[in-house]
Amino acid sequence: MTKNQKIAAGTGAVLTAFVLYKYFVKKIKPIVKPLIKRGCDTNSMGCGNYGASRNHAGDHNGQDYVVTEGQPVYAPITGTITRKAYPYADDLQWQGFVIENLQYYFKVFYCIPVTGIVGTKVKAGDVVAYAQDISKKHGSAMTPHIHLEAYLKTPVGVELIDPNTLY
Repeated sequence: MTKNQKIAAGTGAVLTAFVLYKYFVKKIKPIVKPLIKRGCDTNSMGCGNYGASRNHAGDHNGQDYVVTEGQPVYAPITGTITRKAYPYADDLQWQGFVIENLQYYFKVFYCIPVTGIVGTKVKAGDVVAYAQDISKKHGSAMTPHIHLEAYLKTPVGVELIDPNTLY
């Protein structure tokens, strides 16, 4: 390989990495403001960070962010609100939504979607829901929060990813 071929190959690798970052690892908008991560509560429900161990249900698949009841919840991406989400099959008062685009699929729990928003295309930063107070279900030892799960779309499906890597 000549010197020019080596330079071209190196430049190609850098360009490929840049393109992958620019087009496939886009940053998202804050889902709530201010964006404060939920730490560990004093009850047995555990911690709010991505991957936290949960004795009752395996690892935590999302990141929790502290909210107050009624606080606006924003679309993290430009995409379509595809459906309401219900984190508890036996208690439908606790709600959320799914938003997706060509790159990402997000589940957001513990918020009431804006009326009529399912099926609507929204822009990143639009108000799409209002926070619920999940401590009303689990007790006052639990910090009120919303839960954000992030999935990267791939040619073979979706891959669970740490939402913190997207901010």
